[in-house]
Amino acid sequence: MSDMEARRAQIERLVREVGCTDSDCSCEEFAEHLFELLDAEMPEEQARRLDAHAADCVHCTDLSEAEKHLRELLREACCGQAAPDSLRTRIVEQFSFVSKDDSSQVAYSRTEFRSS
Repeated sequence: MSDMEARRAQIERLVREVGCTDSDCSCEEFAEHLFELLDAEMPEEQARRLDAHAADCVHCTDLSEAEKHLRELLREACCGQAAPDSLRTRIVEQFSFVSKDDSSQVAYSRTEFRSS
């Protein structure tokens, strides 16, 4: 089980134990979409609804704050290490490759980078 899956399972367990439901959003829904909310990867209307739920629910506020704290700790722990030059080179080469394919369109491609 990945770290993300383990955190999600822990959140889901806590939601079942504590529980809280309002008419617009449940703790279960909040927990299910917490990572998307924090990463700003959801429609604004849904984010506002989840934020409103957390504002009225101590449990969900605690879940959100705990995840934010964990992310901050990870950022602080990793910020002293620079990415290897080879990674930067591979990324720049990939962008160059995508932009040379068709300059009339913006192309996005997810490419797996393999270590050299």
